[in-house]
Amino acid sequence: MKILIVNYYDEKGGAAIAARRHCEALLSQGMDVQLLVGVKTSAEEWVISLSDKISKAKYTAAIELDQFYTNYFYPNKDHTYFTNSKFPINDIIKRINQINPDIVHLHWVSGNLFQISKLHLINSPIVWSFHDMWAFTGGCHYNGDCQKFKDTCGNCKALHSNKTKDLSRTNYNNKAKPYQKKDFTAIGLSNWMANEAKESSLLKGKKIIHLPNCIDISKFKRHNENFCRNIWNLPEDKFLILFGAMNATSDPRKGFNHLKNAISNLDKDKYELVVFGASSSDSQMFGLKAHFVGKVNDERALITLYSSVNVFVLPSVQENLSNTVLESMSCGTPVVAFKIGGNEDMISHRQDGYLAKPFDTLDLANGIRWCVNHTEQLTKEARLKVENNFSYQKVAKKYKALYQSIVLEK
Repeated sequence: MKILIVNYYDEKGGAAIAARRHCEALLSQGMDVQLLVGVKTSAEEWVISLSDKISKAKYTAAIELDQFYTNYFYPNKDHTYFTNSKFPINDIIKRINQINPDIVHLHWVSGNLFQISKLHLINSPIVWSFHDMWAFTGGCHYNGDCQKFKDTCGNCKALHSNKTKDLSRTNYNNKAKPYQKKDFTAIGLSNWMANEAKESSLLKGKKIIHLPNCIDISKFKRHNENFCRNIWNLPEDKFLILFGAMNATSDPRKGFNHLKNAISNLDKDKYELVVFGASSSDSQMFGLKAHFVGKVNDERALITLYSSVNVFVLPSVQENLSNTVLESMSCGTPVVAFKIGGNEDMISHRQDGYLAKPFDTLDLANGIRWCVNHTEQLTKEARLKVENNFSYQKVAKKYKALYQSIVLEK
């Protein structure tokens, strides 16, 4: 059985990390799998790409053109991440059909990897993992409090549009036609995402299930705390709180302001903050001392960072199934997060972490204190949760069973 996983990138972004781990998990079970990407930056032979130096520039230009198009016609658009599929770069569908896999498994394919209106031209059965909501909305990746994806979009809140037949409605219609022509199995990586997908009018009649991301527990494991703090030049006599994500302080969905309000309630003499994914020269912007370590792209470095802190905080206001939560828990570092989205799939309240009331920043602060006071118990339980539910071996077996059932039905 030949599996072809498709994603925009092979290394950049959370979906790329999840797609790579998906491939590694299947390979560890002896499966025939390749990862087809628009832009390849890794060296693995099982990662294949259409891109060369010229087409990489074209992919970048396509994303910029997409954003220019949206912003030009909707200058009052808010900060919601919104993309179209109007400017495809390569005929990746042709390449998919040439490979002729038994299963095509799509991951993050927005951003003009291919024209979504031609989805039905893929010959093989399709499985599609939803890393965000884009597949079943008119263009937004997370809906906020908007429920128009349950209907047909239009009058888009993200675009600040007062027109029924706006860009979100056009995007919706461009997805509706191929979805009607081509059946596929949709995967919500969290129970929350699966349930949201079931509410979408675009996906009526589709098989929608929940299967999670996975993580290499042989790699992501805890190391000596003091040793790791010395690596990062962090104090050994403080309780350290870790916060980090792509665009950690600039993306409103990541909850940066909630974190600031929460830690303002903590004892400044006991706690310090460690931030990755963002940089700042103002170490007092949080109200307590903060260590900014910038972007951390190396997994080995990231593991030592998780191992050096007492607790990881995820203050997101919407979240699917965060890679950072799995990474932190696999390293035995408990997580404090709001009780929203896919967080409940990973964190059991006061058992292996803490789920604060949305969006109660005092409770978020209470969660940090509670985790720090129960470190020994939580370290064991957090690691055990990942071993039992999100390891390569556990998750790969579930995907293998899904693929086999689809091939048998073909």
